Amino acid sequence: TLFIIIENKARDPLLPIALFRMPNYSRPTALSLLAAMSIFGIVGFLPLYVQGALGGSASLAGLTLLPLSVGWTAGSIVAGRVAPVRGYRSVCVTGMALIVTGYIPFMVLEHAGGMTVMMIAVWVAGTGMGMTNVTALVAAQGTVPFQHLGVATSTVMLFRTIGGALILSMMGSIMLQRMNAAFTVITSDPKTSVPKLELQKLLNPQNLLDPTNRAHIPADLMEALIGALVNALWWAFLVGLAAAVTGLILSCFVESRRD
Repeated sequence: TLFIIIENKARDPLLPIALFRMPNYSRPTALSLLAAMSIFGIVGFLPLYVQGALGGSASLAGLTLLPLSVGWTAGSIVAGRVAPVRGYRSVCVTGMALIVTGYIPFMVLEHAGGMTVMMIAVWVAGTGMGMTNVTALVAAQGTVPFQHLGVATSTVMLFRTIGGALILSMMGSIMLQRMNAAFTVITSDPKTSVPKLELQKLLNPQNLLDPTNRAHIPADLMEALIGALVNALWWAFLVGLAAAVTGLILSCFVESRRD
Protein backbone atom coordinates (compact mmCIF):
# COMPACT_ATOMS: atom_id res chain seq x y z
CA THR A 1 0.00 0.00 0.00
CA LEU A 2 2.80 2.41 0.89
CA PHE A 3 4.53 1.65 -2.43
CA ILE A 4 1.34 2.46 -4.35
CA ILE A 5 0.88 5.75 -2.46
CA ILE A 6 4.48 6.81 -3.13
CA GLU A 7 4.29 5.83 -6.80
CA ASN A 8 1.05 7.78 -7.27
CA LYS A 9 2.67 10.95 -5.91
CA ALA A 10 6.02 10.57 -7.68
CA ARG A 11 6.75 12.85 -10.62
CA ASP A 12 8.65 10.10 -12.41
CA PRO A 13 7.34 6.84 -10.85
CA LEU A 14 9.24 3.58 -11.03
CA LEU A 15 5.98 1.82 -11.80
CA PRO A 16 3.22 4.07 -13.17
CA ILE A 17 0.13 2.86 -11.30
CA ALA A 18 -2.02 4.57 -13.92
CA LEU A 19 -1.11 1.77 -16.33
CA PHE A 20 -3.19 -0.67 -14.31
CA ARG A 21 -6.24 1.53 -14.70
CA MET A 22 -6.12 0.70 -18.42
CA PRO A 23 -8.05 -2.55 -18.96
CA ASN A 24 -6.20 -3.27 -22.19
CA TYR A 25 -2.95 -3.31 -20.20
CA SER A 26 -4.02 -4.78 -16.87
CA ARG A 27 -5.81 -7.76 -18.43
CA PRO A 28 -2.85 -9.05 -20.48
CA THR A 29 -0.60 -8.48 -17.45
CA ALA A 30 -2.91 -10.51 -15.19
CA LEU A 31 -3.14 -13.14 -17.92
CA SER A 32 0.66 -13.42 -17.96
CA LEU A 33 0.56 -14.03 -14.20
CA LEU A 34 -2.05 -16.80 -14.51
CA ALA A 35 -0.36 -18.42 -17.50
CA ALA A 36 2.94 -18.51 -15.60
CA MET A 37 1.21 -20.04 -12.59
CA SER A 38 -0.26 -22.73 -14.82
CA ILE A 39 2.92 -23.70 -16.64
CA PHE A 40 5.34 -23.50 -13.73
CA GLY A 41 3.04 -25.75 -11.75
CA ILE A 42 3.78 -28.43 -14.34
CA VAL A 43 7.49 -27.63 -14.49
CA GLY A 44 7.84 -27.79 -10.73
CA PHE A 45 5.90 -30.96 -9.93
CA LEU A 46 5.88 -33.22 -12.98
CA PRO A 47 9.47 -34.41 -12.30
CA LEU A 48 8.37 -35.40 -8.79
CA TYR A 49 5.62 -37.56 -10.28
CA VAL A 50 7.96 -39.16 -12.80
CA GLN A 51 10.58 -40.04 -10.19
CA GLY A 52 8.39 -40.72 -7.18
CA ALA A 53 5.34 -42.42 -8.68
CA LEU A 54 6.65 -43.90 -11.93
CA GLY A 55 10.11 -44.74 -10.56
CA GLY A 56 11.95 -42.89 -13.33
CA SER A 57 15.45 -41.49 -13.06
CA ALA A 58 16.31 -37.81 -12.65
CA SER A 59 17.44 -37.74 -16.28
CA LEU A 60 14.10 -39.15 -17.42
CA ALA A 61 12.26 -36.60 -15.31
CA GLY A 62 14.20 -33.82 -17.01
CA LEU A 63 13.58 -35.35 -20.43
CA THR A 64 9.85 -35.26 -19.76
CA LEU A 65 10.00 -31.45 -19.73
CA LEU A 66 11.82 -31.24 -23.07
CA PRO A 67 8.57 -31.23 -25.12
CA LEU A 68 7.40 -28.26 -23.07
CA SER A 69 10.36 -26.18 -24.26
CA VAL A 70 9.80 -27.31 -27.85
CA GLY A 71 6.10 -26.50 -27.65
CA TRP A 72 6.81 -23.12 -26.02
CA THR A 73 9.08 -22.16 -28.91
CA ALA A 74 6.63 -23.43 -31.54
CA GLY A 75 3.72 -21.63 -29.88
CA SER A 76 5.64 -18.36 -29.82
CA ILE A 77 6.36 -18.63 -33.55
CA VAL A 78 2.73 -19.46 -34.35
CA ALA A 79 1.47 -16.58 -32.20
CA GLY A 80 3.76 -14.12 -33.96
CA ARG A 81 2.23 -15.08 -37.31
CA VAL A 82 -1.39 -15.56 -36.30
CA ALA A 83 -2.01 -12.71 -33.84
CA PRO A 84 -1.71 -9.90 -36.46
CA VAL A 85 -4.34 -11.70 -38.55
CA ARG A 86 -6.73 -13.24 -36.02
CA GLY A 87 -6.33 -10.74 -33.18
CA TYR A 88 -4.94 -10.98 -29.66
CA ARG A 89 -8.03 -12.42 -28.02
CA SER A 90 -8.39 -15.49 -30.24
CA VAL A 91 -4.72 -16.40 -29.85
CA CYS A 92 -4.80 -15.96 -26.05
CA VAL A 93 -7.99 -18.01 -25.76
CA THR A 94 -6.49 -20.77 -27.88
CA GLY A 95 -3.27 -20.73 -25.87
CA MET A 96 -5.00 -20.93 -22.50
CA ALA A 97 -7.33 -23.64 -23.81
CA LEU A 98 -4.25 -25.68 -24.76
CA ILE A 99 -2.80 -25.23 -21.26
CA VAL A 100 -6.08 -26.41 -19.72
CA THR A 101 -6.07 -29.39 -22.09
CA GLY A 102 -2.49 -30.20 -21.10
CA TYR A 103 -3.62 -30.42 -17.46
CA ILE A 104 -6.18 -33.17 -18.13
CA PRO A 105 -3.75 -36.12 -17.65
CA PHE A 106 -2.65 -34.64 -14.32
CA MET A 107 -6.24 -34.90 -13.11
CA VAL A 108 -6.28 -38.66 -13.79
CA LEU A 109 -2.76 -39.53 -12.63
CA GLU A 110 -3.63 -43.11 -11.72
CA HIS A 111 -4.85 -43.74 -15.28
CA ALA A 112 -2.71 -41.22 -17.15
CA GLY A 113 -1.02 -43.80 -19.36
CA GLY A 114 2.63 -43.30 -18.44
CA MET A 115 5.45 -41.27 -19.94
CA THR A 116 4.15 -40.96 -23.50
CA VAL A 117 0.90 -39.31 -22.44
CA MET A 118 2.76 -37.02 -20.05
CA MET A 119 5.16 -35.85 -22.74
CA ILE A 120 2.30 -35.14 -25.13
CA ALA A 121 0.49 -33.24 -22.37
CA VAL A 122 3.46 -31.01 -21.55
CA TRP A 123 4.01 -30.36 -25.27
CA VAL A 124 0.41 -29.20 -25.60
CA ALA A 125 0.67 -27.04 -22.48
CA GLY A 126 4.02 -25.62 -23.62
CA THR A 127 2.54 -24.68 -26.99
CA GLY A 128 -0.30 -22.91 -25.24
CA MET A 129 2.13 -21.03 -23.01
CA GLY A 130 4.15 -19.90 -26.02
CA MET A 131 1.04 -18.55 -27.72
CA THR A 132 -0.31 -16.81 -24.62
CA ASN A 133 3.03 -15.47 -23.41
CA VAL A 134 3.98 -13.63 -26.57
CA THR A 135 0.50 -12.40 -27.41
CA ALA A 136 -0.22 -11.04 -23.93
CA LEU A 137 3.10 -9.20 -23.93
CA VAL A 138 2.50 -7.62 -27.34
CA ALA A 139 -1.07 -6.71 -26.38
CA ALA A 140 0.18 -4.92 -23.25
CA GLN A 141 2.95 -3.15 -25.16
CA GLY A 142 0.56 -1.91 -27.82
CA THR A 143 -1.63 -0.19 -25.24
CA VAL A 144 0.81 2.06 -23.38
CA PRO A 145 2.41 5.34 -24.53
CA PHE A 146 5.86 4.98 -26.06
CA GLN A 147 7.63 6.59 -23.09
CA HIS A 148 6.23 3.86 -20.81
CA LEU A 149 7.01 0.97 -23.15
CA GLY A 150 10.07 -0.19 -21.20
CA VAL A 151 8.43 -0.18 -17.78
CA ALA A 152 5.28 -1.78 -19.18
CA THR A 153 7.29 -4.63 -20.69
CA SER A 154 9.33 -5.22 -17.54
CA THR A 155 6.17 -5.21 -15.41
CA VAL A 156 4.62 -7.97 -17.49
CA MET A 157 7.83 -9.97 -17.07
CA LEU A 158 7.78 -9.26 -13.32
CA PHE A 159 4.22 -10.55 -12.99
CA ARG A 160 5.22 -13.67 -14.86
CA THR A 161 8.02 -14.28 -12.37
CA ILE A 162 5.69 -13.61 -9.44
CA GLY A 163 3.22 -16.11 -10.88
CA GLY A 164 5.87 -18.83 -11.04
CA ALA A 165 7.01 -18.25 -7.47
CA LEU A 166 3.46 -18.02 -6.15
CA ILE A 167 2.23 -21.27 -7.69
CA LEU A 168 5.25 -23.25 -6.50
CA SER A 169 4.70 -22.15 -2.90
CA MET A 170 0.95 -22.83 -3.08
CA MET A 171 1.26 -26.24 -4.68
CA GLY A 172 4.14 -27.23 -2.41
CA SER A 173 2.20 -26.34 0.72
CA ILE A 174 -0.86 -28.28 -0.40
CA MET A 175 1.17 -31.32 -1.42
CA LEU A 176 3.01 -31.48 1.91
CA GLN A 177 -0.23 -31.05 3.84
CA ARG A 178 -1.89 -33.92 1.97
CA MET A 179 1.14 -36.19 2.33
CA ASN A 180 1.42 -35.55 6.06
CA ALA A 181 -2.24 -36.46 6.43
CA ALA A 182 -1.67 -39.68 4.48
CA PHE A 183 1.42 -40.54 6.53
CA THR A 184 -0.61 -40.17 9.72
CA VAL A 185 -3.10 -42.72 8.41
CA ILE A 186 -0.33 -45.13 7.38
CA THR A 187 1.39 -44.85 10.76
CA SER A 188 -1.82 -45.52 12.70
CA ASP A 189 -2.78 -48.52 10.54
CA PRO A 190 -2.50 -51.67 12.72
CA LYS A 191 -2.00 -53.83 9.61
CA THR A 192 1.35 -52.19 8.86
CA SER A 193 4.04 -54.87 9.15
CA VAL A 194 6.97 -52.45 9.47
CA PRO A 195 8.12 -51.52 13.02
CA LYS A 196 7.15 -47.97 13.91
CA LEU A 197 10.72 -46.77 14.39
CA GLU A 198 11.72 -47.97 10.92
CA LEU A 199 8.41 -46.75 9.53
CA GLN A 200 9.19 -43.19 10.61
CA LYS A 201 12.42 -43.31 8.60
CA LEU A 202 10.75 -44.77 5.52
CA LEU A 203 7.89 -42.27 5.53
CA ASN A 204 9.89 -39.64 3.73
CA PRO A 205 9.03 -38.57 0.16
CA GLN A 206 12.76 -38.32 -0.60
CA ASN A 207 13.01 -42.11 -0.30
CA LEU A 208 10.88 -42.45 -3.42
CA LEU A 209 13.35 -40.32 -5.38
CA ASP A 210 16.48 -42.20 -4.32
CA PRO A 211 16.80 -45.60 -6.08
CA THR A 212 18.92 -46.97 -3.21
CA ASN A 213 16.41 -46.07 -0.51
CA ARG A 214 13.49 -47.03 -2.74
CA ALA A 215 14.84 -50.59 -3.00
CA HIS A 216 14.61 -51.01 0.80
CA ILE A 217 10.93 -50.07 1.05
CA PRO A 218 8.62 -53.11 1.52
CA ALA A 219 6.16 -53.72 -1.32
CA ASP A 220 3.02 -53.03 0.74
CA LEU A 221 4.46 -49.82 2.13
CA MET A 222 5.70 -48.78 -1.32
CA GLU A 223 2.16 -48.99 -2.68
CA ALA A 224 0.88 -46.85 0.18
CA LEU A 225 3.64 -44.26 -0.27
CA ILE A 226 3.07 -43.97 -4.02
CA GLY A 227 -0.67 -43.69 -3.43
CA ALA A 228 -0.09 -40.88 -0.93
CA LEU A 229 2.22 -39.05 -3.36
CA VAL A 230 -0.19 -39.38 -6.29
CA ASN A 231 -3.09 -38.14 -4.19
CA ALA A 232 -1.07 -35.19 -2.90
CA LEU A 233 0.08 -34.29 -6.40
CA TRP A 234 -3.51 -34.45 -7.66
CA TRP A 235 -4.52 -31.76 -5.18
CA ALA A 236 -1.46 -29.71 -6.09
CA PHE A 237 -2.15 -29.94 -9.83
CA LEU A 238 -5.76 -28.97 -9.15
CA VAL A 239 -4.49 -25.55 -8.04
CA GLY A 240 -2.53 -25.21 -11.29
CA LEU A 241 -5.61 -26.20 -13.27
CA ALA A 242 -7.67 -23.59 -11.41
CA ALA A 243 -5.16 -20.93 -12.44
CA ALA A 244 -5.34 -22.14 -16.05
CA VAL A 245 -9.15 -22.08 -16.12
CA THR A 246 -9.17 -18.60 -14.57
CA GLY A 247 -6.69 -17.50 -17.23
CA LEU A 248 -8.89 -18.99 -19.96
CA ILE A 249 -11.86 -16.97 -18.70
CA LEU A 250 -9.77 -13.80 -18.49
CA SER A 251 -8.40 -14.31 -22.01
CA CYS A 252 -11.93 -13.91 -23.36
CA PHE A 253 -11.79 -10.26 -22.25
CA VAL A 254 -8.41 -9.41 -23.79
CA GLU A 255 -8.59 -6.77 -26.50
CA SER A 256 -9.13 -8.37 -29.89
CA ARG A 257 -7.21 -5.71 -31.83
CA ARG A 258 -5.14 -6.76 -34.84
CA ASP A 259 -1.85 -5.10 -35.81
